[in-house]
Amino acid sequence: MSAKLIVRTNNVLSPPLLETDEASIIEFRDSFGDLQALMIRIFTEDLWGLVTKNDFDWEATLVRYGYLNVSKPVKDVIKNGL
Repeated sequence: MSAKLIVRTNNVLSPPLLETDEASIIEFRDSFGDLQALMIRIFTEDLWGLVTKNDFDWEATLVRYGYLNVSKPVKDVIKNGL
């Protein structure tokens, strides 16, 4: 059985809004639509990592997963930032 992502309202007795085993990245955005955090499936299907806009590796994560395009090699961005 694959790990699932289930999204619910405040009423856990209601049917899920979304149920999938295909999610790999979950985006959290503010009311302006700006990306604030990512939850990313890493290493195995049961392990998730969370990175937020305030984390030291935010920019490197955005580059690694294709949210930002940069001319520098990803290795340099991870080491030195943008």
